[in-house]
Amino acid sequence: MTGSGFHAGFSFNRARTRTIRHGDYDGEGCVGCWWVAKPTLGTLVGSLLLLQVPYQSELDRVWDIVERVGICMLTTRFAGGLRARPLEARPERGSGIIWFLTDARSEKEREIENGQDVGLVFMDAKAAAYLSITARAEVLVDRAKAAEIWKATDDLWWRGPEDPNVCVLRVDPRIAELWDGPSNKIVAAFEFVKARLTGDKPNLGENRKVTVGMGFGLDT
Repeated sequence: MTGSGFHAGFSFNRARTRTIRHGDYDGEGCVGCWWVAKPTLGTLVGSLLLLQVPYQSELDRVWDIVERVGICMLTTRFAGGLRARPLEARPERGSGIIWFLTDARSEKEREIENGQDVGLVFMDAKAAAYLSITARAEVLVDRAKAAEIWKATDDLWWRGPEDPNVCVLRVDPRIAELWDGPSNKIVAAFEFVKARLTGDKPNLGENRKVTVGMGFGLDT
């Protein structure tokens, strides 16, 4: 008895050559099920094709997260240790710079003047992706740049880009560390198929961490 269900182009070890389609009867009491025999390399490749995973460099993925998430936690160092606060990023992928608008009266300006090393954390909850960026920051009084990256919502805090309290924060990313969590369906599916092929445990969460150099003169 043969059904009209979906059949995926997976390949299997020749020791067991039957592939049961959804809705088929396999002679062993299984109706409407999949029987996946010993997987081969073709299984892994077929799975990736089925998932239609596009090629994307790790650096592009980092910038995609920065642009999509927008709000990050910016961490600076002060006399008592570390301090973080939320800011809206204005990324400039072409130049490799992340800009922010900030207020000349805030403590972070003085903290950055005393120590330019900063940290940025972006969290893409939907994709279960967690991004940490190590960077160098500089506070600038640049009216033209402030006007270029200005948004209507900024009028809630200042009287336009010419407001004397408006500063721009130039952040030059150096190193990005990206964790893809197990809730990322594509990553999880890939890891489970690979684990079945190799016999190893699936690499999820911490084990999916990648480090990406973003600044000049850095090797990763």
